[in-house]
Amino acid sequence: MKKAPLINTLNVNISVEGLSPVAACLVRGFLASGATRPEPAKDAHSETLVTPEIGAYWAGQGGIYGGVRQYPEGLCHVIYAQEDAGNFKWGPSGTETGATSRFDGRTNTQALLTLNADFPAAFYASQYTADGQSDFYLPSAAELNHGWAYLSDRFEEGSYWSSTQRSADFAFTQGFDGGTQHDYDEFNELRVRPVRRFIR
Repeated sequence: MKKAPLINTLNVNISVEGLSPVAACLVRGFLASGATRPEPAKDAHSETLVTPEIGAYWAGQGGIYGGVRQYPEGLCHVIYAQEDAGNFKWGPSGTETGATSRFDGRTNTQALLTLNADFPAAFYASQYTADGQSDFYLPSAAELNHGWAYLSDRFEEGSYWSSTQRSADFAFTQGFDGGTQHDYDEFNELRVRPVRRFIR
């Protein structure tokens, strides 16, 4: 069955019952104004991209397609490297880094790389390149959990470092043999799987 295309429309079903009189008035005013939905910002090349199925290699994008996630800049396509970058220490123990975002590994990785210390997991994730793409980073705890939820068969069993620090001595890991997340001593060597993203 063919569906009619939607052209600059926004279908909204809102019950104003239970809203305060002010909120109900605002909703009615918005709907009566004929306001249209703003278009999200896009990369210049995203208009022509055809996304593969989740779990498939995305040629030209540097790895395995992990779907779409919400980030500060908007909805983004997430690409996981096809292989691990290696086994590395997270960093020196005893350093509060500010890399505490549970959701944004790129922000965490940038925070780690600006410090005057050695953070091998973040460094080697950021040095990874594939298909001409070089904007990889060490994923956050949530990004790794997303990888376990949707792509667990594309990872080795065992634990992977996230870029999310728990405390001065511990950072979060994601287990791909059971799906659990733990904090682990930062001086241990664990697997590192780079990830990248771009606006949808």
